[in-house]
Parts: sequence; structure tokens; C-alpha cells
Amino acid sequence: MTIRKKAGLAVLAAALFAAAALLAWRLWPHSLENITQIDSSRYTGVSAVLLADDDDMIPGGDFYSLPRSREHLEPILKILEGTGYRQDFRNLLPWPVTLVNLNDGDSASIRLVCGETGEDVSLSADGGGMVLLPAEDGFRIYHLTDKSVSEKLAAYLKQNGQFQGE
Repeated sequence: MTIRKKAGLAVLAAALFAAAALLAWRLWPHSLENITQIDSSRYTGVSAVLLADDDDMIPGGDFYSLPRSREHLEPILKILEGTGYRQDFRNLLPWPVTLVNLNDGDSASIRLVCGETGEDVSLSADGGGMVLLPAEDGFRIYHLTDKSVSEKLAAYLKQNGQFQGE
């Protein structure tokens, strides 16, 4: 085998290895604790808003709010911890991701309050299973391994939130 063929095989093997590593990175699920870097036992409260996007409603949908409370913390954490979070390839970009559209169904914004340290965690989710987590200059993007979590979260906020419609 010539040196040229060996070099070509080495380049091909390196490319295949890099592609496999990238795919494994993208598909490997992370826990809520892993992506927020805060243990769930440190949260002291939660607040949330939901923009419901039902077919029969006016454009923009109805709005539900869940004021800050400790009462709803455990059920919302149970919903959020009931799935894994997979990285998005845009998290690898060398510049910050500053614009992402969450426009697939109901959109929820949740704030997990960490009272003693002030390390509150905000995250936004849409009906398509995309989750945004604020980062230094923009957002980190994740995809839910169980997309029904978005529906469960929306149903919980519709049932327990305060309707802000007409």
C-alpha cells in the first residue's frame, strides 16, 4: 500500500471518527440538572407563563400565568425532569445564538427560583420539543427526548395558571 493510500485512509478514518463523535454528542441526552448546573433540591419556587396557540383562538392565542409560588414547584420539576435534553448543533457555533423562534404550538416560559443564591433559571419551551436556556450572550438550545413533556407542561399551566384572556 502506498503512502498516498495510507494517508487517504487515515483522513477518511479521522473524518468518520469526528462524524461519529459529533453525532454521539448531539444524541446523548442530558438531565435538567446537567443543563442548568443546579441541583433541583436548591429551588425554592417557580413562576411560569404560557402562550396557548389553539386553532379556534384569535391570532396570538390566550395567555396563562402562574405567579411565583412553592406550591407548583414539585409538579413542574417532575414534568421537566421526566425527559432528557439533547444538544442542538447551533450550540457549537463560535458566536452566540441570539435569535431562535419558538413557534410550534404552545410556548411556555418558566423561571425556577433558587432563593438563597439568586441563581434563578429561566427556560422557554415550545410544543415542538425545543427548549431554550439563556447563556452568556445568547441561548443554548436543547431538544426534548420526550416531546409529550411540552404538552404536559402546557396542560398543567392551563389547569393551574390564571387565564389572562378576554
